[in-house]
Amino acid sequence: MRLYWRLAKAGIRAKLQYRWDFAFTTLLYAGLTLTDFLTVAAILLRFHSVAGWNLYEVALLAGIVSCSTGLFRVFAAELDGFERYLVTGEFDQLLIRPWPVLANLLARNFELGRLGGVLQGALVMALGLRGALAQGAPAWLPAYALLLPLAGAVVQVAIALATATAGFWIIRIEDLAIFSRNAPLTAANYPGEIYPRWLRYLLTSFLPVLAVGYLPLRFALGKGGSALSLAAPLLAAGLSLALGLWLWGWGVRHYQSTGS
Repeated sequence: MRLYWRLAKAGIRAKLQYRWDFAFTTLLYAGLTLTDFLTVAAILLRFHSVAGWNLYEVALLAGIVSCSTGLFRVFAAELDGFERYLVTGEFDQLLIRPWPVLANLLARNFELGRLGGVLQGALVMALGLRGALAQGAPAWLPAYALLLPLAGAVVQVAIALATATAGFWIIRIEDLAIFSRNAPLTAANYPGEIYPRWLRYLLTSFLPVLAVGYLPLRFALGKGGSALSLAAPLLAAGLSLALGLWLWGWGVRHYQSTGS
């Protein structure tokens, strides 16, 4: 971990040397991610609710997704573009260095501009929390909600690790990443009631993006579930990360280098 933070600080210093680029990119990503929520808000302003969830409650879901995705892209950007390492053979260079492969990979690039997405998500979450509290949500919800983007980011890292592991055999994983991470995250912007039971089960277990926001908020907002739902984000983050790391280690041990 000391080595990781040393590499991380060097990468961050290099990014911050271009301050105007950092400021512009941060604002750009904040604006781009805001358009996702504005699309959801436009639907709710017309129909007032989705499956019994009003604008403020859906804002909580959307804010959690934006925050967690921003954190993921800041600290694990190289997992998001891992296909390049396999196609070009660049991953082989990481294997011959006397450092942990995953730590070396993650420390190579920090997309600090993605902090704009984190900021935008935090603002949307604050809007949702304000409205939910005014409508009778429990007073402990704001403190609890701070944990949810962190758990969501960990779940995204775990899914990205599993997707990257598949790349050791199929190489081209860009389309797989759309199925395994991008599409589920889009679905996580909305309450689980709008999906068929089989899809809701898939998104709370196999790809547990709904376990981070939807399950605990459903209980906190009095829409069903039990107090055990509050533990769902931590369980989803811990179990998925353990499985993702195991799959990654297994895949690295069976990696046979790039082709020609």
